[in-house]
Amino acid sequence: AWRTVTLARTAMLDDPSAPVDPAWPLAAETRRSLIAELVNAETNRLVIATDSLATIGSQRLAVLIGGIGAVLLVCALAAAAIRRSIVQPLRVLTTAATRLSRGELAPIDDPASDEIAKVAHAFSSLADTMQAIWTDVNDIGDSVRHTEYDKRISTDRLEGDWRRLAETVNQTLATGAEHNRYVEAELVRRDILTEISGEAVLAQSASALTASVLRHLPAAVPGSSAHLHLHPSGPPVFDLGVALEPSISALELPTLSSQAQVVQLSGGRGVASLVDFGTGPPVLLVLAFGDREPDNAGPLVDLVETAARVLAQAHRRQAAEWSAAHHFEHDALTGLRNAAGLDRWFDELGADDREWMVVGAQPLGLDVLDSTYGRDARNALLTIVARRLRRAVGDGAVIGRLGDPEFVVLTPTEGSDSLLDRIVPGYYH
Repeated sequence: AWRTVTLARTAMLDDPSAPVDPAWPLAAETRRSLIAELVNAETNRLVIATDSLATIGSQRLAVLIGGIGAVLLVCALAAAAIRRSIVQPLRVLTTAATRLSRGELAPIDDPASDEIAKVAHAFSSLADTMQAIWTDVNDIGDSVRHTEYDKRISTDRLEGDWRRLAETVNQTLATGAEHNRYVEAELVRRDILTEISGEAVLAQSASALTASVLRHLPAAVPGSSAHLHLHPSGPPVFDLGVALEPSISALELPTLSSQAQVVQLSGGRGVASLVDFGTGPPVLLVLAFGDREPDNAGPLVDLVETAARVLAQAHRRQAAEWSAAHHFEHDALTGLRNAAGLDRWFDELGADDREWMVVGAQPLGLDVLDSTYGRDARNALLTIVARRLRRAVGDGAVIGRLGDPEFVVLTPTEGSDSLLDRIVPGYYH
């Protein structure tokens, strides 16, 4: 463009209408040639410079594009690497954390090779630990529901706070198991006391109650046995209705009193208590442990002591009832049956086919004896008469005292021929 303008301006110098210098035309061609060469040279120089600039620009543009492409490629590769090494593991971690928050325990399966791998491994280890603890907790829950308390959290793979937590839980379970054993033992003891109390009310006799006590007491300690032993001072007053074991020596019962206590027996250990009837020698109620001795014998001491009191009260009550009935049906002075006792004997006799003979006896001269020697002498004579009547009639007859001083003897007719002679020797003579 610059060359074209320049040549156009040069051509304008040859305007025909312009005044012509005679020397100008001669030099016009030369000037045009010089100018044209000058213009061409300058044009070539400009073209070369422009081409050089264009080449440099293209190279720079190519370098710039290559740089931008390289940066973009690096960014893409970096993004892919970040996605592979960070984003995906974090996504897996997020998913696992979300499942963990919902109570779903599972390890992480994504194998990463950088620091995220360590986090994933730690997370998987945490999931495994919690899964193992949860399994143990489920087993513990099942055992607690069945009141067994025999399961514990395994501490083999646990460390740090997890181990301390598991040990605390296990200690709590051990305490619960001990408390459960105590409660079960206490319930058994209460059941035994309930059975004994019910027997004390419903039993037909003290002997039946004694047998019930000896039957129920061993339930308090598995493998134990209950016995009544003779006291070293002698046999008891009452018939207890059960076989009594031999007497326990004073060496085995050095301080035994009405309070039950743990004692060392020849066959092991046990709990013993006196059964005091109030009159006569007592007996010893012993709960002997077997191969399994209880850790705490305190509650058993209370149980045996309570059972001994119930037995003593039952036998005392039976003795009092027997004494009241005996006094109601027997003469206080001679011990013979009175009118009420004879009536009861007739009722108990029932339909007896044998013939009975009734003999009345009355000592003479009691008024003179009473007035001369006093009432005590009279009573002594009546006692002697009662003793002689017992000796004379034997076991098959019944003797009663109907009044003062009337006695009556009832004996089967068979074999009674010499009865009167036995009562009053020489009567027939």
